[in-house]
Amino acid sequence: MQKLNYSKLMADKPTVIATFKNRIGQEFEFVEHPIRGDAYPIIIVSHNQKIAVCSDFFEVGDMIQDEIDYHPVYIGGEIKMGYDSNYDIQIGLREAFSKRDGKLKAKCPPMNTYGAAVWQGIIGHVNAFKIGIGHMLFMDSEKQAITSLVDKKLKDVESITYDNLVKIFEQ
Repeated sequence: MQKLNYSKLMADKPTVIATFKNRIGQEFEFVEHPIRGDAYPIIIVSHNQKIAVCSDFFEVGDMIQDEIDYHPVYIGGEIKMGYDSNYDIQIGLREAFSKRDGKLKAKCPPMNTYGAAVWQGIIGHVNAFKIGIGHMLFMDSEKQAITSLVDKKLKDVESITYDNLVKIFEQ
């Protein structure tokens, strides 16, 4: 998605089409381009992060359906659609699982990494006593978003293995 100049866009006072709060509590506005109007894809704005991006969608309904796959998410310093954030989770899975035997590492990866975010999300379902309070307190908002996404995806999963998780997050 193409990043736009937030200050310049807000100075032109674009028309707000809708506001949206994703499943992890991040708020976004969907706005129309101030000059091109509906001939331009919908612009996603996060006022909290002072960032605006041009989406690939021309209809708001496509982005706010109940499926989590198309919801905007602020991760890694940019707004991504839900399916784009799976890439960061894939990185985290590789860091959270042992390369040797494919099992979840006994200790959390280094603080404030994608691996730590994914590990914390998984360990909450496996053994909640091992959740690292320090890791959770000092994790930046991007990693907290990843932890929340992992947690929500694992609600109904019975067997948490590396292969199962890769399949879940590839969908």
